[in-house]
Amino acid sequence: MSDIQRLPHIAELANHDGGDGPSPPDLTPPWAELPEAAGKVALPAEPASWADIGALLGPIVWDWDKWLARGFLTILASRSGLGKSSIALRIAATFTRGNPWPDGSAYDGETGRVLWCEAEGAQALNLSRAIRWGMNPNAIVTPLGPLDDVDLLAPDHRLAIAHWAHEPTVRLVVVDSLSGAVAGKCDENSSDMLRIVQWLARLARDTRKPVLVCHHLRKKSQLDDHTVALDRLRGSSAIVQSARLVWALDEPFGDDRLRLSVIKSNLDAFPEPIGLRIVAKGVEMLDAAAPPPQLSAQDAAEALLQDVLAEGPMESGEVYRLAAEQSIARRTLERAKIALHVESQKDGARWFWQLPDWDSISGDVGDIGELDDVGELGKVANIAKFAKKHTPPLGDVT
Repeated sequence: MSDIQRLPHIAELANHDGGDGPSPPDLTPPWAELPEAAGKVALPAEPASWADIGALLGPIVWDWDKWLARGFLTILASRSGLGKSSIALRIAATFTRGNPWPDGSAYDGETGRVLWCEAEGAQALNLSRAIRWGMNPNAIVTPLGPLDDVDLLAPDHRLAIAHWAHEPTVRLVVVDSLSGAVAGKCDENSSDMLRIVQWLARLARDTRKPVLVCHHLRKKSQLDDHTVALDRLRGSSAIVQSARLVWALDEPFGDDRLRLSVIKSNLDAFPEPIGLRIVAKGVEMLDAAAPPPQLSAQDAAEALLQDVLAEGPMESGEVYRLAAEQSIARRTLERAKIALHVESQKDGARWFWQLPDWDSISGDVGDIGELDDVGELGKVANIAKFAKKHTPPLGDVT
């Protein structure tokens, strides 16, 4: 049985015969081809003005001041597994139970239901989480069958989502996640993905409700600093164009503390970031302390070398490849190699890089002439002399 057959009220909308009864809302997907309608659109007597638009939409209304606005698409982005679903569920708790917002401010709206569009098969996990956090499972509803994942490329799924999103008791729509909701059927850089995001933005506008969509970040490079930028979101930059608000969840502190930030807002000034920790009983709020300073390009290259060579020698070509993946220039990598006294060893036709064995240097410097003996400073000088003798000039080795 298909999803549409499980929902007789949706099937009725889809099969409406245009009789004397009231017509259902026009939920045709925005990218549907309608060649038969070409040249048949009735033009209004007067063009619509922005005053007409204002009369329809009204002023911007914030459910969560500077974070979440009614009638607009908001994207929540983080790396996979960091806690997007938990943050979305925490937002749902505010709408369903009247909990304060994550920054401690009061929720002054009416409580209601949340339409949760699951796309990653995490129904059991999210239900368990909601019960453990003291939430009411009856207040979170799905647009399809209990265990059906949404597919935004399927017209009947979009029809069901739009129908339930218009229900007066629904206060928030969550899509978790954007990439899961296309089920691998369209590339994140494709025009279809852009049209899907545009449809979600129109869904928010037409229902006058916030639509919160979870999305993934691309892999962080060594040159990315501790602030998530919009170009870290996976897929085309067009994905964020239709979203008026973009949140980022990241881990800049090197421990279990997370930071939630607004990284795009076309509606107001950016609010202060929020520190948080996800624990068994929910989301624990913390101060958002300043993150560590950004690494320079040289520091990033040295960190990469120390990381990839920690387990032993690696072929130089592979080191260069890994550096290129992290947007580290070849020249910068070679300067870092000299700074760390990385050794080059040839094995047949291949060159390998390895970190120096500092413990053995003191016993292997007898052939470089008279050494200094001035305590710790002398040791540093001796190591420098040894490194200068054994590190070939830049460009001599591969």
